[in-house]
Amino acid sequence: MESFMSNIGFYPVKSRCLRYLPAVILICFVAVAIYSNTFQSPFVFDDQPTIQENAKIRNPGNFFTPDVLRSPRPLVDFTFALNYHFGKLRVFGYHLVNLFIHIANGILVFFLSRMLFRKLSGMDDPDSFLAALFAALIFIAHPLQTQAVTYIAQRYAAMAAFFYLAAVLSYILARDVKSAQNPLTRYGFFLASFFSGVLAFLSKQNSASLPLAILLVEYVCYDQSRRGWGKKLVLILPGVALCGFVYAYNMGLFRQEIQFATLLEDVSEMARETQGISRWRYLCTQFNVISIYIRLLLIPIHQNLDYLYPFKNGFFDGATPYAFIFLSGILFAAGWIRKKIPVVFLGILWFFVTLSVESSIIPIRDALFEHRLYLPMFGFSLILGHGGNRLLAKWRPWGYVGMLLILILLSVSTFYRNAIWRDEVSLWSDVATKNPSNFRALANLGIAYQDRGEIKAALANYDAAIRLSPDYYVVLYDKGVLLGQMGRTEEAIALFNEALRIKPNYAKALVNLGVAVARKGDSGKAIAYLQQALTIQPDSFEANLNLATIFANNGKLESAADHYLRALRMEPDNAKLHSKVGVVLHVLSRYHDAADHFREAIRIEPNSAEAYLNLANSQMSLNMPDEAIQAYKETIRLNPASLEGYTNLGVVLMKTGDKEEAVKQFHAAVKIKPDSVEARINLGSALYYQGKVPEAMEQFGIALQLKPDSKEIFDKINGIILSKPVTSKEPVKSPDPGNSGESRRP
Repeated sequence: MESFMSNIGFYPVKSRCLRYLPAVILICFVAVAIYSNTFQSPFVFDDQPTIQENAKIRNPGNFFTPDVLRSPRPLVDFTFALNYHFGKLRVFGYHLVNLFIHIANGILVFFLSRMLFRKLSGMDDPDSFLAALFAALIFIAHPLQTQAVTYIAQRYAAMAAFFYLAAVLSYILARDVKSAQNPLTRYGFFLASFFSGVLAFLSKQNSASLPLAILLVEYVCYDQSRRGWGKKLVLILPGVALCGFVYAYNMGLFRQEIQFATLLEDVSEMARETQGISRWRYLCTQFNVISIYIRLLLIPIHQNLDYLYPFKNGFFDGATPYAFIFLSGILFAAGWIRKKIPVVFLGILWFFVTLSVESSIIPIRDALFEHRLYLPMFGFSLILGHGGNRLLAKWRPWGYVGMLLILILLSVSTFYRNAIWRDEVSLWSDVATKNPSNFRALANLGIAYQDRGEIKAALANYDAAIRLSPDYYVVLYDKGVLLGQMGRTEEAIALFNEALRIKPNYAKALVNLGVAVARKGDSGKAIAYLQQALTIQPDSFEANLNLATIFANNGKLESAADHYLRALRMEPDNAKLHSKVGVVLHVLSRYHDAADHFREAIRIEPNSAEAYLNLANSQMSLNMPDEAIQAYKETIRLNPASLEGYTNLGVVLMKTGDKEEAVKQFHAAVKIKPDSVEARINLGSALYYQGKVPEAMEQFGIALQLKPDSKEIFDKINGIILSKPVTSKEPVKSPDPGNSGESRRP
């Protein structure tokens, strides 16, 4: 067992374990150094639907149900939910977790590479150590990895890679254990490999290639004989079938009764992301894309967040035949060196196997993205690690210099590449400069300028994007949002309608169309548009919030409360929304529920004077004067200019018999707003009850001077002996959300 553990660098003697600590520390140091300028990089692109607008991640409890295994990528979404739970939408925590995963992957690459180098290249301990460390640092420092680390939403790729690598490592550990001596340990590692594979698939579906990767490792490292593989098939096929069942279950094949007549058709539909591209066109395009990937691995310049690479029409379109010949040549060379340099053979095949899901015959909307190289990078790192070792064997001093120079160049390139992610204008300007025909980049650059308040630049980029792609409904919507904010409502409505003509089920456009027509005073149409949006996207926060506002303004308080509560389920930590719900519930005489929401608003925002004022009003309605007095005092402490706070505190004090203190509060209210009729009448009443009739009549006289034609005020004063102080018991209404429905997806 000791020799087995030492094979991967784990030793039972503590002092021998410590020799690997410097390698781990170096991996951590390099990663932190080159990604140190990313911790405040904003959410971009798919971060908005994945994180900012994803109602599911608002509550980690959503992921503790049996159905979670049927949802795509639930494991990574759960980590986003934890990020949101502890840090809301502050980007620092999200970047920190991404970097931690990247470091963990680098450490896995180190130990896995070391095992493979010793097994396949016969390297002794010092050489395998240096080669593996070089491979791990290549994996950590290569600038192509930035898109899977700095781009928060691509945690999917990095986390899937972690479990993928862990599954392969566990498999090798299982194969290296002598079955007769340690059967439990052997089967334990096999189980760890299987469950790591499942977790990889629950992180991202490109992990479906894992069985092929493990078969590749088995072939290269353990058994290349036909007889051996004939015996293994009996064990291998059930394992592959079990993996296939888990994958199919997660992707939804068994969510309803299986129809065997259409089973192949169902599987075919699962194995595509878009209907717009045929499998043949996608495959021909990928010959070109994989060639570009290889160029980027070797010469990582002109990187781009969004290449918007065009799809080929067939095999003879453009450079496709040459790309096919180039890739075939690489595979032929790999087969030729299979026995001479097995580690390079493994690295090349690993690259193609781990790309097989996203770069083969499974059509995906976008042909090329750099984050798809995150896991294949391990194969490239293996090859460079082996090359570095060969260089050291022949020219040791120059080998060190060469390896160090490569790492410095990659690290500096990564640091400067990360600097482009500092803000959205910088990022999308880089994309648009490198590909001026990228309408998506221009649309997102328009959003970035709009967020900066540079309206002319925003409109110019929106218009440029529309000229390049008139049917790109997202940019029509984004421009409509901007025009709506500028008060050009009719133009905004026209753009929203045009976006809906292109994509009738575009929920965001329906929401903002509802907001726009509501501004024109047509509540009926607004409600219809918003309800239609909810049939498409029931968890739309904006649709529920705006429907609630319109219902509240039209006196339909039960409906308003229902939609406010639905919105609150999506943003349970929204203090202002708790206050809005509380206001409506108070008016509906549901005082206990209202008070609960006001308390929750205070818990979230302890310095909210409005929440304390509303809570005190609800407590008064619940006949809780002592609690109300404390809440009113807290209101005044937080907002010394609160007229309602002083007035209502005076009213409560009058009811509890503390007339002297009540007069002080009414005097403070008059001082804040001398022309307040209500404050004058309350002060006059308090003085009258104290027996200070002349002072009371003076205040009543001022009230009559302020509103000389008000019979109501005269009647109150005339019947003062029988009357009670005037109070404002209704909660202060929260501001109308107005444009709260205006949201967008880059």
